[in-house]
Amino acid sequence: VSNAAELKDALDTDAKIVSVAAGNYTFPAASVKAGQTIICEEGTVFAGKSSLDIKGATIIGATFKNENDIAVSGNVYGEFKNCTFEGSEALRWCYSEAGNTTVFENCVIKTDFRGFHYDDMNGDVIFRNCEINGFNAYGGEGTATFEGCTFGCDQSAYNGLNIYSNTNLINCTFNFVSGKTNFIDMEGTGKTLTITNCTATLDGVEANIADFVGGSKLAENTVVYN
Repeated sequence: VSNAAELKDALDTDAKIVSVAAGNYTFPAASVKAGQTIICEEGTVFAGKSSLDIKGATIIGATFKNENDIAVSGNVYGEFKNCTFEGSEALRWCYSEAGNTTVFENCVIKTDFRGFHYDDMNGDVIFRNCEINGFNAYGGEGTATFEGCTFGCDQSAYNGLNIYSNTNLINCTFNFVSGKTNFIDMEGTGKTLTITNCTATLDGVEANIADFVGGSKLAENTVVYN
């Protein structure tokens, strides 16, 4: 498909795979069905504020961009591969429902402020081999898992996680910068942060990741280092 009308029409059918040509679109989340895969050519941009409540469907290769505002908001449920999320607040006011798992794989989150922000994360969320930038926060009864991810600032003054949920950090790297706000902070209570084989740098020099683990509720949580 090569325009917004064709995209909506294709998704409204029972097509299992929809291929999208490069161009600018508005994302028609309400038309996406469970089991569909949307494959986007390089240069496919969904502009403005998008919903990604797509019933567990898969999106490959898309860019969701809202340069001076929020790129994605609302309930998020799907698999996102090789996608880019770009905005002053790339994912903001987001939610996940219990029993649903959302996966971000080989994705990039670019921002000059906030990367992702889940206000009520009751379904599990997995970030796998992603580049994540900015100020990130999430809370709820779901578990957040980061596998092979790299954390940085991009254009933001922040690099870090405000954690209110059980969290697994596995084979991740945090590239901290002096003069920025660098943090892995426990801000909820009664949660467990498990850090396995992760590393940190400060201005490109190897640093101790434990030196950046803190938060106002650190003593009311459990941190495990493997």
